[in-house]
Amino acid sequence: MNESSHNCALALTALDPAGNRPGNVPAWAVGDAQFRSHYPVATVPPGGPAPEWLTEAGTLDELAERCGIDAPALSATVERFNAQARAGRDDDFGRGDSAYDRNLGDRNAPHPNLGTIEQPPFFALPVHLGTVGSKGGPRTGADAGVLDWSGRPIPGLYAAGNAMAAVIGPGTIAPGLTLGLALTWGWIAGTSAAARTGD
Repeated sequence: MNESSHNCALALTALDPAGNRPGNVPAWAVGDAQFRSHYPVATVPPGGPAPEWLTEAGTLDELAERCGIDAPALSATVERFNAQARAGRDDDFGRGDSAYDRNLGDRNAPHPNLGTIEQPPFFALPVHLGTVGSKGGPRTGADAGVLDWSGRPIPGLYAAGNAMAAVIGPGTIAPGLTLGLALTWGWIAGTSAAARTGD
């Protein structure tokens, strides 16, 4: 997947149709000594010693064995990725194709979003699913009034922001987007409640 994309969660929650379970989990972020010397890995500063939760190895085969990853598949993936990084274009996931991606990248690097994985030690960081906020909650009408199971308004009950079912669906297209929705729907709810009471 394109790690700089706001839709990483979609890749991690995609279901394998054969077993109806997440098909891309476990997931790993893989890199090398070049990356570690220039960029942080989670809370580890550039060049810092590897903590116990960061798996390191002198070869990709050894890294695969330590992580329970298919070694030939890892080697083939890294080889393909390196070829694309050298060419400056990610044909698989489009890393760096958008201005958004490039802005988040390293402007001093030959390519702001791509670099080869070729200098040991190699590392693998497990990527787990998590949450940054609730996307559930009661459904609301256009006036922010909460609807019951039958879709009828519950008199005097309103919801806004993360307390309501998200109007943008299960994904978030940018950090902080829910703030604008909370303000907008808070205003709608307040205006609707005020109109109802005559204030």
